[in-house]
Order: sequence, then C-alpha cells, then structure tokens
Amino acid sequence: MNRKEVTTDSSTASHSDAKNGFIKALATVIRAQQPTNQLLDQLTDGELLTDYLLVRLPGVTDSCHASAEAVSRVQWFYAAIALEVEHRSGAPSAAMVMMSQENFGRALVTSGRLVVVNSYLRHVNRFGFVSCEALNQEAERLIEEALQWIRRFPEPAAEH
Repeated sequence: MNRKEVTTDSSTASHSDAKNGFIKALATVIRAQQPTNQLLDQLTDGELLTDYLLVRLPGVTDSCHASAEAVSRVQWFYAAIALEVEHRSGAPSAAMVMMSQENFGRALVTSGRLVVVNSYLRHVNRFGFVSCEALNQEAERLIEEALQWIRRFPEPAAEH
C-alpha cells in the first residue's frame, strides 16, 4: 500500500495563513468549476463569495426542492474544506455531497480512508452565512476538527 507522510504538527500554518487560506481555496474551487466564465477572473475573492452571504428577500419562499445553484454552493464549500485539509495536513482529501430531491442530504470529507467531516444538510437553498467572517469561522471550525481526526488517526488518513 502506498502511504504518504501525514503532517501532524498543528503549527504548520499561521493564523493569518489559515484565515486567508480557506477564502483563497473557496475562490479557487469556484473559478475551477466555471473555467470558461472569464468574468470570474475579474472579480476579487471577496466578490466571488457574495453568493454565500444570506440575503432574505421579501416574497422569496423556501422551496422544498434544492436548486442547482444551492447544491453547487454546498459542493464548492466542502470541496474547499477538503482542499484546505489536504494542504494543511498532507493527507489526500476529497469531498462528497449527496443530496435528495427533498432538500436534505449529507456532506463528507475524507482524508485517505478516514472520514474527517460528516455534516447533515437541511434546507440547502438557505445555505449561507451572515458575513464573510462567519463563513470563514465555520470553515476553520470544520478544518480544525478534520485536522484533529487526522492527528488522532494518522495511518488511515495517509492511506489511499
């Protein structure tokens, strides 16, 4: 079995790198998913993240069916989580998002053979955050939990 050395030192990334790391990772994922959209290259990372900020518009009701845009936002969020987990730990990581037609599902991030993030999703049409800071805080919480799992179980995290 091929094994890659997994970094277990929690001091590998500084706080400012961590704060900017997720935002950069999410912007990278968004741009990578839409490579032919040249308008995205002209936007700053912050401008790309406006879709993740909650805006309650009058007259807009919650649908019982997940929109394609909402599902994409969720998939890109967890893909960026996986990207940052891999970057910070060295463990090969991937995200999987499974959604039902009824607007609920599950998001997993795996590192090697280890599930490091397991999130139950409901009402994905409302998936978003009140600010970029809240977005970053939730992402950092998930990333730190994932890194704790990798530090606790480095062998299965290194397997692929």
